[in-house]
Amino acid sequence: MALLEELLDTNSRLLIVGAHNDDVELHCGRLILAREGKNVDIIFTATGSIEHWVTRIAHSVYRRTGDTSSVRKSESIKALSMLGVSTSSDDAVSNHVRFLPYPQSAIHLHPECVDDLINDIEELKPDKILVQAYEGGHVDHDTTNFFVALAVRRLGIQKDRIVEYSCYNRYQGKRRVQVFVPSGSLGEFTLIPSPELQLRWLEAMESFKSQPGIFTSIVPHSTHEIFRHLPDYDYSKTAVPLGYVKLRRFFQWLPINIGVFLPVSGRIGYDELKWSVAVNPLNVVQSYKSILGNE
Repeated sequence: MALLEELLDTNSRLLIVGAHNDDVELHCGRLILAREGKNVDIIFTATGSIEHWVTRIAHSVYRRTGDTSSVRKSESIKALSMLGVSTSSDDAVSNHVRFLPYPQSAIHLHPECVDDLINDIEELKPDKILVQAYEGGHVDHDTTNFFVALAVRRLGIQKDRIVEYSCYNRYQGKRRVQVFVPSGSLGEFTLIPSPELQLRWLEAMESFKSQPGIFTSIVPHSTHEIFRHLPDYDYSKTAVPLGYVKLRRFFQWLPINIGVFLPVSGRIGYDELKWSVAVNPLNVVQSYKSILGNE
């Protein structure tokens, strides 16, 4: 059975893991709709407040919004209900959806998240686990991929049960939505929704009023969903090559990411956090190395 057929099989149980309240809905929402929400469990890992004060300020200036963590959770509940996930009458999602409280843009500093994922996976017993790709789009996306990979390794789960979905990246300098960073000869499987399914998905995405950027950068360009088995990533390296290679060591030891002040073509930063001086990809990878060293 092809991977896409397995994902659409409502007799199998899917666990979809995403960092933020909108990641799963944006990039797996049509899969959920095609399954009518049946046998789908969801975990969001980074639903807490923005922790680092520099990132909070940058977020307010760049996005012109404050801390929207509670609002985003409510928006997610509404969207998931529209996608077919059962919700209760008190505006809370049933046990099918779980919100882990780790801080946005800093989840890489909280390896205890892996233990939470292990506990949830053991309880839910999914047939397949979906997680966003390790692709350099957002630090929380990459870290969620890394933490899920650690969790399934510790649990001894077969690797062919782990599937990833692409969100966005800037591979080779161009922003790409739902296009994987190349990784060997892995097969890719694309879900192309019917016009009716696409319309229902678009209606559900209207729930995310606090995230106006998705209506220019993602939603208009999203006509499909794409999946592949989890590659053998080297988490000791950044997901995509960084600019200004000769200056890597210099940037790595600074408390802020001065790379954001370099010309756009060579910035050292995550695509979604290119404006944030508090998130240095080199330091994030260093945190991954430290965690791996304790395995």
